Amino acid sequence: MEGAGNSCCGDVNVHTDYDGLEKIMKFDLVSMRGCSDFRSFKPFDKLRASVLLVAKRLRTMLSRLAIPGVACLCLTLFSGCLKYYELSDSEFPQANKKHDQREVTAAYKRSVVAYDQFETKARFDALWLSEEARTAYGSAYAHKRGMSADAREELLKRQLEETKHWIAFYLLVEQRSTTPSLSDPLTAWTCSLQIDQHTLVQESIKECDLEAEYQQLFGGSFNGFKTCYLLKFAVTPELAEKINTHAFKKLQLKISSPQQEVAMAWLPGELHGHKKVVSDHEDFYWG
Repeated sequence: MEGAGNSCCGDVNVHTDYDGLEKIMKFDLVSMRGCSDFRSFKPFDKLRASVLLVAKRLRTMLSRLAIPGVACLCLTLFSGCLKYYELSDSEFPQANKKHDQREVTAAYKRSVVAYDQFETKARFDALWLSEEARTAYGSAYAHKRGMSADAREELLKRQLEETKHWIAFYLLVEQRSTTPSLSDPLTAWTCSLQIDQHTLVQESIKECDLEAEYQQLFGGSFNGFKTCYLLKFAVTPELAEKINTHAFKKLQLKISSPQQEVAMAWLPGELHGHKKVVSDHEDFYWG
């Protein structure tokens, strides 16, 4: 085969370049450009020559892409060793981070979707404005505005005073059909609250703009496509004490339409301690 290559191809390069390929493949390199005797090769020789030609072109291509190729290989092999958000602190000066209050309020947030077969009718996200949630909001509100310790205490006092007369929720709603607002008397969806054997009807529900502190507490549940409502239920002092001390067995917010009903539940055992919250820049899937 080597002789055939030498007789018909002036640009044959044997045992000079590509020694690595020759050692691996155990046979000579034959250039097929302008080779008129290629048809006279045996079938196996044709196969070897074709493989070597492909290998030559591949090697030429890789040599031109050596640096990008190494970079891609490094990114592929070592992408899990260092997270980009860990490197950003040293490369790009970051603003001071505040304590993530979502760790406190995550236990008081619930979400539910109303399906009809495979069709999504509505999505609901509720944040119970409990004493803990109001305290987290008050701390973030005061710190953001640079309020004094006395002003902060007064703000928290007013927030906690409301829990003695009302149990309130911020409700984010995304409706897929053009139904009236939940604050409209002709709305398709209405809310009620079940606390053990007590059933409460909504005292008021109003559309509102969600403050930045509460937007942050809702996390990824908040977006501009959802309508925010402030939902309130009046409670007696005795029931308020039971709620605030978590002395109930089950608290359930029910949202009903003429055809469907969905519910979000809070159990006392789920309301203690802080919940781990995924950071905004943390890789949720790979850690």
